[in-house]
Amino acid sequence: MGNLTEARSTEGRIDSDERRLLAQRIAASPPFQKTERLRSLLFYLVEESIQGRACQLTEQRIGHFLFGKSADYSPTEDSSVRANARLLRMRLHEYYDRYGREDSLVIDLPKGSYAPQFRPSVQMLAPAAEPPALPRPGWRKIALLAGGAVFCVAVGYLVARWQPSTPPPPSWPLSEVFDPHSQTQVVLSDINYGLFCLLNGRIIDLEEYLSARYPASANPADSSPRESHLAAYLSRTQFVSYADSLLANRLIPAFGGANRIWLRGARDLKTHDLADGNFIFVGSPAGNPWVSLFEDRLNFVVVKAPGTLGSIVNRHPGPGERDRYSGIGITGSSGEDYAAVALLPSAGGHGNVLILQGLRQEGTEAAGMLVSTDEGRAMLRSALKIRADGSPRRVFFEALIRCKVVGGSAAGAEIVATRFLH
Repeated sequence: MGNLTEARSTEGRIDSDERRLLAQRIAASPPFQKTERLRSLLFYLVEESIQGRACQLTEQRIGHFLFGKSADYSPTEDSSVRANARLLRMRLHEYYDRYGREDSLVIDLPKGSYAPQFRPSVQMLAPAAEPPALPRPGWRKIALLAGGAVFCVAVGYLVARWQPSTPPPPSWPLSEVFDPHSQTQVVLSDINYGLFCLLNGRIIDLEEYLSARYPASANPADSSPRESHLAAYLSRTQFVSYADSLLANRLIPAFGGANRIWLRGARDLKTHDLADGNFIFVGSPAGNPWVSLFEDRLNFVVVKAPGTLGSIVNRHPGPGERDRYSGIGITGSSGEDYAAVALLPSAGGHGNVLILQGLRQEGTEAAGMLVSTDEGRAMLRSALKIRADGSPRRVFFEALIRCKVVGGSAAGAEIVATRFLH
């Protein structure tokens, strides 16, 4: 899997290789924003070619190393690699038709081959056309033209002088999961996973979630025909919660634009993706099983069995703190609920992780408001006793939040307890 890790890490790496830089620009363009698999395929093919392994790019190898299929799977029976290569060619054509017209280098993926080809663009190869001969103007026209040129240069200078450059980095703590050279990956919870856990009456651990048996293994052997029909439907679909959608809409402007973040579903993430980069995980382990990877490093842990109210366990209560916090009964009711925010370094040490998890959707919404609004960030700084001038660096923390819930929405929040992580 080493080759795949290299390909995925290309997106977040500063590199002088023009081919990698081109792949990064293409992957960040609108045609590739909502298709994680095509981005992965593009980076993999480009990286393998750069590493001199273009001759090894066969359908069998791509299916095994990139899409996680067994080493002996049959491409004749499974056409997913061919189908994605066809889509990649279409998206590359769309990119160069609309967004990459000024690029000096072009990536081609010839039909019948998986080895990308790099060639200069037509514009770079075409000789400059001779301008048509114009009648020689008189001195008055020359003076007017010269005056107009000076005016245009002056206006151009002022526009360049005052035109805003790239958007500034987001405010702390989002700045801790921001890199100007790569997108922050926002991993949304998997509603289907939560429904499978409810259908089984147990939490499906991350190992089973990532196995080739899932989601078939999540269909109980004694399920009724109706339950089997539901399980089959969930296996073919992916749902995102309303709270996650609201949170994503808050994060996009907080980061300065959609091109700075990469929205991904929990089901699309792979273990090797976590080797490099910054991540925001949305939801508790009841809906986003990836959060369980970090539980041994946290003090505030969401514990929620399928069909139960759940609670946030305080592993080491401080003075005046409870050892367990429970909230409203069900999503959509009113009262108070709890959530937790955690910022910690990634396991590989090549980025940071921000976790926003609530007992229910309302708590997750409150956690998102805490890090994406000026009021929430000021509250967080005050609770952690962090000075408001400047963005702190290398401050890793947890915060337990109590939020007011009215009619299914978070209407206010306060910080109950905090911890610094080392």
